Amino acid sequence: MNGSQGRWAHPLQGARRAWKSIFWICSAAGVVLWLAACADSAPPPVEDPAAKQALEQTFLHFREKIQAGQGDSLPKYLSQATLNWLDDMRRASRTEAPQYLQQRPFFEILCILALRIQRRIEPTFDDRPPSLLKKLVIDNYPVRKTILKSDMASPVLFGETAEMGLREAPNVPVFRFSREHGEWKFHLHESLPLILRGAESLARQRKSTPYDQAVLVLEQFGGQRVLPEDTIR
Repeated sequence: MNGSQGRWAHPLQGARRAWKSIFWICSAAGVVLWLAACADSAPPPVEDPAAKQALEQTFLHFREKIQAGQGDSLPKYLSQATLNWLDDMRRASRTEAPQYLQQRPFFEILCILALRIQRRIEPTFDDRPPSLLKKLVIDNYPVRKTILKSDMASPVLFGETAEMGLREAPNVPVFRFSREHGEWKFHLHESLPLILRGAESLARQRKSTPYDQAVLVLEQFGGQRVLPEDTIR
């Protein structure tokens, strides 16, 4: 498989690189502005230094696996709700009809179309969780960069759940977690909408529906052509 075809979003040359820079700036700005608007909505936090340290270590290890490109190591860091969501993305990318696809939120349409493009380019694509995570996280430039390059604030705990913000907006969440069987797990599916909020806002200036916005992001920023066969199932 050609490496440039197999990625949803990746460093590009010339004008596309400039667009990607704009995309990243707008994504980061969208995150901060949205977070500032909901700063007062969180319940009172609890103090648990040991649990906080355990969460920080878990997320650090998760980020290290992304940096190393180890998609097969990522599922164990994810919440059961996220694993269920990945299964829904796999099913939808295989069979979901256009009328149902277009009712989904922007970030899910983006994921589903990206997986359909990947399967078209690579018919033998293995869509079990490790491969899905490689496609949607490791090879997805804005998501990968947000997780790896952002300066994180200290996590805030609420008993069996926790949130972590950016250093420039520490009191509002970007990443969400829950404790399952005594171990912290990452809610990827709840974090993706926020990570991609800037891209969605940028696309909304040019396209009116979530589906058309997702197509624009894939084609303009990801260098992937969405064909009619990627929509019809």
